Amino acid sequence: MFTRKLDFILDDDGFISMIIYNSHPDGRVFIAPKYFPSKHGNWKSRTTGQVYDRFEYYWDLKNSKNRHDERKKLYSIDDNPLHDYESDVLKIFKGRLETDPCHGVLMYSLDATKITRYCNAKQAYKEIMIERPGRVEKFNRILDCIADTFDPGEVGITGSYLYDLYQDFSDINFVLYDGNVMKRFHDFLLDHECLVDKHEVTIQIPSKNWNGWLEREDLKAMKELMEPRAVDYHGRFIGSLHDEKIEDTRAGFWTANTVDVYPYGTFKKEQLGKCLLKAKIREWQEGMASGNFPLENVEILGIDPAIDKMNITEEKITSLQIIGQFHRMFLFDEYIYVFGLLQEVKTFSGKEGEMLLEILVGGREMGGWILPLAILTDS
Repeated sequence: MFTRKLDFILDDDGFISMIIYNSHPDGRVFIAPKYFPSKHGNWKSRTTGQVYDRFEYYWDLKNSKNRHDERKKLYSIDDNPLHDYESDVLKIFKGRLETDPCHGVLMYSLDATKITRYCNAKQAYKEIMIERPGRVEKFNRILDCIADTFDPGEVGITGSYLYDLYQDFSDINFVLYDGNVMKRFHDFLLDHECLVDKHEVTIQIPSKNWNGWLEREDLKAMKELMEPRAVDYHGRFIGSLHDEKIEDTRAGFWTANTVDVYPYGTFKKEQLGKCLLKAKIREWQEGMASGNFPLENVEILGIDPAIDKMNITEEKITSLQIIGQFHRMFLFDEYIYVFGLLQEVKTFSGKEGEMLLEILVGGREMGGWILPLAILTDS
């Protein structure tokens, strides 16, 4: 069946989920569940009246010394009692987890026959731009700005305005497709000053006693600098636009490829360990996987657990894969620190395989962080 990253689906259990890839195993779809029906929820569908609550979940990174230890690959639901998940919801959630042989980790997947509604982001954008319904009237100035810059087929509407759970204060979220929009998107951000004034985040920086630090004399000062703290990203949450004349009109922007560079079944990933590195973000280049950004001038600062450095050269770490909001915190052509999971990616062409390395960062779902060099040294 047709699927596209950042489209949404509803299934026969009533869950609302985001599609996270463009290619999937036969008969199944990889998704991130976002909402489930619940009488205790705070979100109400504008079309059906159904009330929903929201999942809070993450990948739990255990401090395992054995990179093959499955304990560090647990997909967990937040046990905060405020969420008060019903037992049947937990049973369904956990029952749909399976280890994916390509990605090498547990992933949430769904039998495609269980899909009851498909929410097409591109189609929703085209309809809204033609009809300009009352629910988006306050965003008209923003919609005009987007229409002046991007072709209709390059844009989609994702998030709550796609699956009808928006509230009066909800952001409207747009997705821009494929690499050929990136230069115009960069100019668009600059022209419209698309920066949120303030965004605070606590980063879990490795302590001075972290096992992964490389034994290098020049890292002593870095160890002193690396202490857990709250960092103020002033003017650094990139990719949001706000109509100052109208309240609650923030628009967010995301980017995604519509075709996976490596379709499902043509690659295999293995997580090697937590990694801290410094690198420069290059300009977007064609042929990158969706959610990946090219790196250069990579410098490894630490890896845990310790692995064979003979095969892990800095030249082989070619990309940063991002899940979540982190790609809205840095600019191209700048240096960043990255703390995430180092992955070996083997892509297959016939019987031969090419080994690539990428570092994975992904917010709630995966952990880790990205910091522009200027912010860390100035804060």
